[in-house]
Amino acid sequence: MEAGFVAVDKNKENGMNEASGEPTVNPVGMAKDWTGCQRLMTAVPGILRIENTSEQLESIRQLFNEVWPQWQLVWCWRGKFLSPEPREVRPVRKVTCSNILSGYLYSLIEKPQSERLHAISCWVSSAAEIVIAANRSRVSRADFAALAELREHMGECAYIKAANQYVELFTPLGRNHLFRLNLHQVESLFSPDPLVRVHRSYMVNPVHVRGLHKKRNGRLRLKLGQTEIPVGECYGDRLRAAFPHWFESVEREPQGAQWLRRIQCDGETEDS
Repeated sequence: MEAGFVAVDKNKENGMNEASGEPTVNPVGMAKDWTGCQRLMTAVPGILRIENTSEQLESIRQLFNEVWPQWQLVWCWRGKFLSPEPREVRPVRKVTCSNILSGYLYSLIEKPQSERLHAISCWVSSAAEIVIAANRSRVSRADFAALAELREHMGECAYIKAANQYVELFTPLGRNHLFRLNLHQVESLFSPDPLVRVHRSYMVNPVHVRGLHKKRNGRLRLKLGQTEIPVGECYGDRLRAAFPHWFESVEREPQGAQWLRRIQCDGETEDS
């Protein structure tokens, strides 16, 4: 058995009634879950002062093991496990926190109580979200240089689009510039003036917005010259309050317009 695990009474841990064999509510377990939340919130300021993401996750892992000594947490960050995996214990759950971060939960308990497993999974997910959110807005020296270069092009910016680990700035003339930044960093410095977030992947310069229309499926799209930018559902009300004139002439796309546009595109393809 892997070192670090502590033997416990399975019935007590799982909240089993010895007479009936039915699961019961374990007040001590509930208190542990609440204590875990309090410990996490108390530790957050110190964790966020750590600059290295791997070290942040290691601090959370150590805190996790203190709160739940019968369990073990192993982080997988960018495809690499940050601590050794227990050899004789299988993970009982994988908590996917993002596309590059997951937490594997191991337990000595043969059949962990589902409520406890859910509570611990939520704790891991919340802790990971804190680290992810902090690193989204963190700005390194390279980021400062990229933001400074981006600022130089801001006067000709029509909109910005997220592109994986980069953002792409587009001008009204169709030129584009690529910067190694994320959209959260751009938003923190350039929103709401001169840019406005309209979608999880787009920010626009309101000066270049020429209109807004609604598709047949109800989705909104902004018109910037010949370019259409999608409007995310969670941004609609906010944009309506800030730019009511955009919505004054919102109409559904005429029936058959999409079909006609496809015919025109097909005709242009055949001619070329």
